[in-house]
Amino acid sequence: MRFSPTALIFFILFSASCSKKKDTIQGGYVDVTLYSSDPSFFPLNTVNGWTYYDNGSSSGLKGLIIFRQTQDEFAAYDRACTYDPTASCALLEVESSGLTAVDSCCGSRFQITDGVVLKGPAAQMLIQYRTSFDGSVLHIFN
Repeated sequence: MRFSPTALIFFILFSASCSKKKDTIQGGYVDVTLYSSDPSFFPLNTVNGWTYYDNGSSSGLKGLIIFRQTQDEFAAYDRACTYDPTASCALLEVESSGLTAVDSCCGSRFQITDGVVLKGPAAQMLIQYRTSFDGSVLHIFN
């Protein structure tokens, strides 16, 4: 039996679309406003500065890690490890370098400059939230 090139391409595309997709981890609700004049913003005054933020129900699953990427850009990640975010011990801690975070529960390590997994068992990047900064007000949201 011989297949036409068109039929073969259709078969390959159809097969790929039926493959099981990886579950993506959804973050929690986030709506945070931070003012640059607030003392809690102080660690974010320099590029590569970071801080934790947790204000309960509007701070994602387990609070946030906020990282200043450039003078005008910030990244905000959930502190829940993407390997098993429901585990009570799955809480990311920024390491002394200030550029990586680790989950002591499973040992996964992430880069906080961009959320990439450096060491598993986690396979998914950090849960990242949207940010906007107007020079004095940082808004973190989803």
